[in-house]
Amino acid sequence: MCRISGFIRILCLLQLSFHSSLSRAQGTIKANDLAFALPLTARSAPSADWDIKGRPLFPKAFYERLVEAYQATSVGSAFREESPLSTWRVVSARIAVCAPLGKTPSSDTEELCWPELRLVWQPIQRKIRLHEIYMEASADDRAVHAIYPLDPQTHLPASEAARAKILLQKLKTASSRPEAMRAALKADERREFMVLQQKLVRMFVKNAFSLRSPQLSERSYQEAGMRPEHEASASEELAFSERFKTFLRLYADPLVLAQLTAFSLPGGREPAHLDEWIFLNFLGEAGTIRPEPMDVFSARDGRRLLSLPGALRGSMLRDDERIYDLLETSQEATELQQSLLLFDVSDANLKQKLSDREQLLVANTSCVSCHKLNDLRFDFHNFGYLEDRSLTISPRVLKDVAWDLRWLKQHGIGAL
Repeated sequence: MCRISGFIRILCLLQLSFHSSLSRAQGTIKANDLAFALPLTARSAPSADWDIKGRPLFPKAFYERLVEAYQATSVGSAFREESPLSTWRVVSARIAVCAPLGKTPSSDTEELCWPELRLVWQPIQRKIRLHEIYMEASADDRAVHAIYPLDPQTHLPASEAARAKILLQKLKTASSRPEAMRAALKADERREFMVLQQKLVRMFVKNAFSLRSPQLSERSYQEAGMRPEHEASASEELAFSERFKTFLRLYADPLVLAQLTAFSLPGGREPAHLDEWIFLNFLGEAGTIRPEPMDVFSARDGRRLLSLPGALRGSMLRDDERIYDLLETSQEATELQQSLLLFDVSDANLKQKLSDREQLLVANTSCVSCHKLNDLRFDFHNFGYLEDRSLTISPRVLKDVAWDLRWLKQHGIGAL
C-alpha cells in the first residue's frame, strides 16, 4: 500500500505500528474517537514545537503571519504580548470523515466529500490570577482552527494517488455550483472516487481507533469531549500523548494544511466587557499561509453572496458592520438574513439551521454567526475553552459527529 522512498518509509512504519495495535483490539467507532479534547491542565498536550517530519507542528511563520494581521486590528500587539507562541497548545481534534467538497447541502455531500483532520489551538496560561481568582490554567480568548485534508500522495499507492488528485481537481473546479458538482464526474469516475475515498476513510478511522487505551472500556469513548486517558492516570495520559504524536505525524503535516482560521479578543482578557472578536482567514499552500477573503455562498445555488477581505469583526449581538451596509444595497439581503445571525441572536430556528450541515454548510454562513451557537453569549468557542471554564462543545460539533457516525455505519466502516 505504501511507496517505499525517503520519508514514506517512515510513514509506513508508523501505519504498521497503528495496525499492529488494531490487531489487539476491536470494537465500534464512538463519538470520542472522532471528537476529543485535552484538559486545560494537560502538560502533555501538543505544543507548537512538536516535531512533524522535521518541521514544527505549528510553524513560527504561521504565528508571525497572525501577529502581523492582528497588528492592523483592534487586537494590536496583544496577540503577541498576551499569547506568545510558546503558550499555544492543541486543545481538541476532529476526525472529520466526510467533509463536503461542494458549497451547498445539495452538492451530493454524502458522496462528494473527503476526510480531513481538524485541530483547534489555544494559548494556555499557567498559574495565572484573572478576575481576582487564581487559576491553575486558563485559555486566552483566542483560537486557531487548522484543517488538514488527507493527502492521497502520502496515504495511497502512486497510481491511486494520481487518480484521486485528478478526480478531486474536477470536483474542486465545479464546487461552487451544485448542478456542476453532480455532473463533474462520470458514473465510472464517481464509483472510482468513492472507492478511493472510503479506502482512506477506513484507514483514517482505524488509526483514530488505535489512539485508544487497551486498558479502558469501549464505554469510555461513548461521548464526544474529554479524552478518557487524561482522566484515568498519569501513565495513561503519557501513553496517549505518544500515540497522538504518531497520529499527528501521519495527518498534520504543515505542508498539507489547507485552511487556517483564527479569532481573537482585543487585549485585556475581559470578553464580556470588551465584546469584540476579530476573525482572520488564511489558505495553506505547501507549508505557507496567505490571507483569503471571507466569503459566504448561497445554500441554494452556490453563488457568492458576499466577500469580505481582511479581518472580520463581530460582537455578541452584531456581525461585521460591512454586512449590514450590504443589506441596504444587495439583492442578496433576504438570503443573507436566512443564513446569518444578524439581528435576533436568540432565534432558535436559525440556530438549529446553523447547527445542521444538511441545511447550511460552513460556506453558507459567516465566521461570527457560526461561533454564536452557545448558551453563554460571550463564549465564541466551538470546541475549546474560555478561560478556566469547562470545555465548550458547540451544537454544530455534536451534530456533525452524530452525522459522521451514521455515515460510517451506512458505509460499513463503523465496526472494526
